[in-house]
Amino acid sequence: MLDFRVVLTGPTAKLLWSTASELENMGFEIERSTNGLQWTHLGFVAGHGTTTEIHQYTFNDPAPAPGVNYYRLKQTDDNGKFEYSPIAIADVRSNEHPFSLYPNPSPDGYLMLRVDSPTEGDALLEIYDWAGYRVYKKPVPLLKGTVLYPVLLNTFPKGAYAVRMEMPGGTVFHKKVVLTQTP
Repeated sequence: MLDFRVVLTGPTAKLLWSTASELENMGFEIERSTNGLQWTHLGFVAGHGTTTEIHQYTFNDPAPAPGVNYYRLKQTDDNGKFEYSPIAIADVRSNEHPFSLYPNPSPDGYLMLRVDSPTEGDALLEIYDWAGYRVYKKPVPLLKGTVLYPVLLNTFPKGAYAVRMEMPGGTVFHKKVVLTQTP
């Protein structure tokens, strides 16, 4: 498997994945969980058997649960052997600001950036310390829809930080984030 991701477009969670090659691949069972422990079968997408070509796959979940949705693929071979993909996450929250960081305050400096983007492109994430010095700068690749992106500030000293997010179209969002633990 080359990649596996989920993109929110309106009320639908669109799962996208691709394979570089396949060996006796019967197909993919799509599973969803709201807690990461208990999984529900959503559907099945047939594989291409044995091939050395790249193949793109999609599956739409028309009704993801409110809140965080975890998705995984159970790839099954013709002989019944199977393995699970990495987990992809869709954060379905209604009436939320298009840009958020959580948990905030952060007890360990591990944050998740959530962005609802109307277009694809690269955004720019910058973080400034209390004195106004830029201490973090990173481009964030965005797809159309909701994107979750990890932000690691676990080596930063505790305190308040100003976060600036410049979207591909030039719109700028600001947030404050608080780190409560020292490295």
